[in-house]
Amino acid sequence: MSEMVGLRVLGLTWVVAAGCASIRVQESVLETPLPPTVRDACVPDSVKYAATAVVDAEVIRVSVEQSETCAELTTQRSHRVRTVVRTADPVVTRTTWATAALGLGGGVYSYANADALAERDPDGLTGQDYRQYGLGVAAVGVGAIVLAVIDGLRATDSEHDDGVINGASTRIESTCRRRPTQHRDIALVLARGHSVEARLDNRGQAEFSLLATPEAGLPDSATSIVATIGVDRVQIYLTSAQRLELRSALVANSRSRVAIDALERRRAACAQAVAMAHEQTPAEPDEAAEPLRAVWLSAKSSCTDLWTRELEAELAGVDRRIEAGRCNRRALHASESLTGDITEISIDMVAIELDGIREHCPMTTVARQLRQLDARLVSMTKQIERVRVEETRRIARQAAQAAKEARRQQQQSEQRHRSWGSARLLCNDGTLSPSCTCGRGSYRGCCSWHGGVNSCSADRQ
Repeated sequence: MSEMVGLRVLGLTWVVAAGCASIRVQESVLETPLPPTVRDACVPDSVKYAATAVVDAEVIRVSVEQSETCAELTTQRSHRVRTVVRTADPVVTRTTWATAALGLGGGVYSYANADALAERDPDGLTGQDYRQYGLGVAAVGVGAIVLAVIDGLRATDSEHDDGVINGASTRIESTCRRRPTQHRDIALVLARGHSVEARLDNRGQAEFSLLATPEAGLPDSATSIVATIGVDRVQIYLTSAQRLELRSALVANSRSRVAIDALERRRAACAQAVAMAHEQTPAEPDEAAEPLRAVWLSAKSSCTDLWTRELEAELAGVDRRIEAGRCNRRALHASESLTGDITEISIDMVAIELDGIREHCPMTTVARQLRQLDARLVSMTKQIERVRVEETRRIARQAAQAAKEARRQQQQSEQRHRSWGSARLLCNDGTLSPSCTCGRGSYRGCCSWHGGVNSCSADRQ
């Protein structure tokens, strides 16, 4: 009986050991692409501003536009199904089923034929022993069947649906949501820290008047305008033509700070130039010189439209003083011309100069000098007249004496000519020609017996 129990336990142990078949697992994945998902989103804190400016007289009109950065997120998708193929060890599976068949068959056979087997058993086993042995063997067969079923279940293929799987995402950023910036405070930072403020309207525009801005705050080629909106700063560039238009408009507008400051500077320069002219103007009229007029004309050029009637009267007074000094110098020069050797020509030149002085110089300035010069000129004229009369008489006496001497010489010449004409010719042998005279027209035949004519005998006297 104990052997039957041991056999039963051994059989069950073998069945259990044999029934634990190894399972080979093979997994495959099937992914079916799906249309990607596209999602648009605005990047937080990505607002950017752009500003443009136009100049209208003394006003800068700024237009501000804002935009944001949008990101397009594209996510690839697929539907994933995982398939698991399990395969049990075929040797173990066949052994388990064979054990189940033998155990179940042997157990049924032993149980059904227990009495017959007991009669043939030499060991004296009873039918009840065989029936118990049959039940034990059948139990082993049933256990093997259970294990075979379990191995079959363990080797069952499975399919798992993972659903939609999100893959890699791509991000493309672009500018979006362009629109005018409305109802925001904006400030323009000009040159050297000067600034003006305004508020954007519903069109995204703001006007900045520079009437109160000094000249130091005007933008130049070395500076650019910065528009501040909250904590954001935007560069604004003006062309040279726009800067020139802005400056010209402010200079032309008398209410602007630029024009007021320029007027104050011009007034100061005018006052300084006039003060310098006053300092250089001498107290005595005769001391006024031509450079003084240049100083006053320079002051007038500095003052331009600030030149008043009173200053013009002072300039006219300087002109009169300069003219008076010039007239005095002309009179003095004319007086000096009447000293030394005086000729009729010099007196005529002095008379002409006096006529010019009378024509161009105020009589109140040179009346006394003209009276003295006229008296001296009359005296000199009379003196010159006396000298001229004496000279005329002297010349007449010299002319009479010269005529008398000429007549005397003429008479002597005529006398000599008559004496010479009646004189005898001198022959070469030293004798006088008996028939030929010096005044004879032809000397042919004269002195023919005395060696020819030598000369006139009167020439030897």
